[in-house]
Amino acid sequence: MGVKARFALIVRNDENVPRHSIPVRVYYTYTSPDGLWHSVIKVKEAEVDFDPLGEHQDWFDFNLENPGTYKFYLIVNGQEEDEKVITVNSQESISAVMTCNPEFVTEGVNSVSCRVDVENLGGTAEDIWITNIYFAGGEIYDESSADNLVIPNPSSLTLNAYSTGAFTFVIPINDELQERVPVDLSDINPGTPIRCDTHAKKSNLRIY
Repeated sequence: MGVKARFALIVRNDENVPRHSIPVRVYYTYTSPDGLWHSVIKVKEAEVDFDPLGEHQDWFDFNLENPGTYKFYLIVNGQEEDEKVITVNSQESISAVMTCNPEFVTEGVNSVSCRVDVENLGGTAEDIWITNIYFAGGEIYDESSADNLVIPNPSSLTLNAYSTGAFTFVIPINDELQERVPVDLSDINPGTPIRCDTHAKKSNLRIY
């Protein structure tokens, strides 16, 4: 579901000298229709060697799964070189936005509390439940599994037409979490965003 956008990534070396191991990165920020702003997330990264007056070309696809405004930034060697703004309008009957506190995992943080606010925009009642939750690239909840690190509350929602509801869950920052994620949590620098995303059945939206 969602809208797939294909990005052409073109970076040129305007100098008549070679450039080696230049970091090229693409980040985005997201603002939901109700004005909630979400943290900067990295979506593309490469280390590029440039010939004199050379050019690097690449492309990538990105699925814009939530309605709202996406602002993409191209960062080359630490400097912002370009940006692109894409607005996605909802054609779904369900919208969902997730917020987590704190937004950044740093030393001394023992847990992250998350809330998924869901709204039924359609004229009929809908049953909704969370199917999967991921943290820092690792799956910590699977609706079909009994071995889960977190438990959404409630387990499901029945939303009447044009009504709202919310799921909540707490992610413990502990040894069991470390076993499920591919990053070393002890090496995270203060202020480093750790991505958490959730799949909610019926809405087919990925919430960041």
